[in-house]
Amino acid sequence: MLAMIDTPDFLRGMHERSRRLAGRLFERVRSQAEPLRIKAGEDLLAHSAPGFAYVTGGVFKLQHAGRAVRLYTDGDLIVVDPQSGSEDCSAEATFASGVLFVSRPALVTALQGAPDLLHPFVELMGLESQILHVLCALHGSPEHPPEVAFRRFEEGEEILRQGQDLGEIYELVEGTATASIDGSDVGVIRAGEFIGEISFLTDLPCSASVTAAEPCFVQAIPRAQFVRLVQSRPQTGIRLAQGLARRITQLDAELVRKLEARGKGVL
Repeated sequence: MLAMIDTPDFLRGMHERSRRLAGRLFERVRSQAEPLRIKAGEDLLAHSAPGFAYVTGGVFKLQHAGRAVRLYTDGDLIVVDPQSGSEDCSAEATFASGVLFVSRPALVTALQGAPDLLHPFVELMGLESQILHVLCALHGSPEHPPEVAFRRFEEGEEILRQGQDLGEIYELVEGTATASIDGSDVGVIRAGEFIGEISFLTDLPCSASVTAAEPCFVQAIPRAQFVRLVQSRPQTGIRLAQGLARRITQLDAELVRKLEARGKGVL
């Protein structure tokens, strides 16, 4: 679960439990599931039949009354109900995305044949209901949520290029990436960390290239939206400062290492 606001630890724990239960459930009912490809901008909740969608690839943005409340990525479960449209809800695919879809009748039949899944399913539905309730309550404060974009990078694809001018800052939502300077690896960037923050804040060209080490989802935040994002997600500013401190410490250590090596005639 990825929200447009910071979420408390207990909610992240609930989400991880939900993902494990969803994975267990769909592993058992995979034979009854129909693979669907959802086009970019298409609303999954507008599917003709009620059921359950297990995200296998992509990003879906859940919106309520025009506000982005939650992001669904690989391993998340989306409850599909055509009636939800009357509640001004939508779950649009940010780009072409894939799900395994099981209709409600098919899942009921599967549960009747596997009673050991009934309790996990009930727990899963309870967790999802609580998560959405808390997110909607937390998200009620920002009057004007920030406008951000989500992008996917495949393994080996360049996210940033050394020397590139940057008008936005990136937050790695999912996956890992490698930072390199002049072709030499200098660090690993993990989910929850920022990319290009030094260039973004100093308005200087990127000092390093960043390449996806595996499929990555990235949240791109334009300069004009950054202040609004920090206002709606106060912990973002703290995490950014912490990340900068770690990055500067790493760069200082690397510089000292190179200077010591040079003094010893290694370089």
